[in-house]
Amino acid sequence: MTSLAPLRPSLTTSPRPHLCVTGQRTPGPTPAGLLVPPALEAFHILHSDVYSAYAHVHLAADAADKAIRSTFGVLASNWSYLLDQPDLTALAWEELVLHSQSRRSPLPSVATDDPLQYDALVLTDLGLAPRAIADITGQYVSTIRYLIAPHTLHANNLLQTRIAAGADDGGQGADTQGVPDGPPGRHAPSSRDSRGGRSVFHQDPGCGAQAGCA
Repeated sequence: MTSLAPLRPSLTTSPRPHLCVTGQRTPGPTPAGLLVPPALEAFHILHSDVYSAYAHVHLAADAADKAIRSTFGVLASNWSYLLDQPDLTALAWEELVLHSQSRRSPLPSVATDDPLQYDALVLTDLGLAPRAIADITGQYVSTIRYLIAPHTLHANNLLQTRIAAGADDGGQGADTQGVPDGPPGRHAPSSRDSRGGRSVFHQDPGCGAQAGCA
């Protein structure tokens, strides 16, 4: 895979953009002049640098900046809804992916059909460690480590490894099966962020004003 190393300085040296809530919502415009909640401001501070780096490897500079503004505009408009969701970070990442158009125009150097694995590999090339990738995408760190592993682990091999481990420790190894390596609210590998170009906050006709129904 072609290295994205020249883009890494953007994670540490670029000035952090101010939180903008005037981007385009999907569907409809984002109300201007919103009062930014402290929690959203903190989320922006923690995530905007990586969001920006990811967008800039998929879009031209102006388009990438617009994608970031649009993403945070949608998050601001739906912040109350997001706060009630167990996977807030994952939903926010899906919105960033949508606006960055990385599913429509993926980097040809990243050879995978799995959306989450694609993101994990791109973020790895941007200099992020597995735990940082898990934090930014809202996934388990064990999931990310699996996806960026240099070889494919087959189900039979995993099962044999667990059986062998259980035999070595008198069966105690079985007690750890199913225990997630990450905080509550994160989920196992999925393609749930591949929604055919539709915002996670898309409202179907008749859905009403409730944010997030689909």
